[in-house]
Amino acid sequence: MTILKINPLQIIQEYNDNNSLQEIATKYHTYPNKIKRLILKNGGTLRKNSDAQKISMAKGIRQPPFKGKKLPPDVKEAISIAQYDTWKHMPDEEYKRRVEIATKNWNDLSPAQKELFNKASIEGRLRAAKEGSIIELFLKKRLTEEKYIVEFHKEDFLPNEKMQIDLFLPELSIAIEVDGPSHFLPIWGQDYLIKTINADQRKNGLLIMYNIVVIRVKYLTTKTSNFVLRQTWLKVKEKIKEVCNKFPPPNQRLIEVEIL
Repeated sequence: MTILKINPLQIIQEYNDNNSLQEIATKYHTYPNKIKRLILKNGGTLRKNSDAQKISMAKGIRQPPFKGKKLPPDVKEAISIAQYDTWKHMPDEEYKRRVEIATKNWNDLSPAQKELFNKASIEGRLRAAKEGSIIELFLKKRLTEEKYIVEFHKEDFLPNEKMQIDLFLPELSIAIEVDGPSHFLPIWGQDYLIKTINADQRKNGLLIMYNIVVIRVKYLTTKTSNFVLRQTWLKVKEKIKEVCNKFPPPNQRLIEVEIL
């Protein structure tokens, strides 16, 4: 076997052209670690593992790790926990960037796409008012599995107040409200948004006045995939545990959970 002469600058160029360490090593009849050392020694920068994996999958060298596989619930939960931990420790700047992307994605929709989404939202709101939204039903199921007492769509909670609470945990004095994009984006116009914000703030104030913690789940995404639902549950579950460990004072009884 003839070992080809290696030019470090050429190696860096080939690597920057999205060739993997293994591909380059095979071409020059050497091993990947040697290519890696040459790149670093000569001022090159290595890709992150996630970026390298994407390139390998795009070339067909590697298959997505879970493609075609049905994952058991415990594995799904572990993946969600790991992803949630990433979000939890994400720098503020990166978190803000992702929120801005989510908002921009909505603003970039065409009028026809927004109309279609609005129509689906209206139908969903009418259905959810009677049966509960997908997110509410999922949280109710998980809370019940955790042996919490859950009052679903509780009405006439306060004297002389016509108010409905999405999910109420009476033993813990916790109200959970699930807010879709229309609660913080002008999907149905600025006037509707202002009325919604005022109504939400009034509800928050009344519940807190009656010594109830309000957990507001702010949905900044239109997706309700299993992954997103599990992320929602992990965040809500964590906040419930925090309240159980130490019931917060009035100025800390409004807790917001954002789902992107």
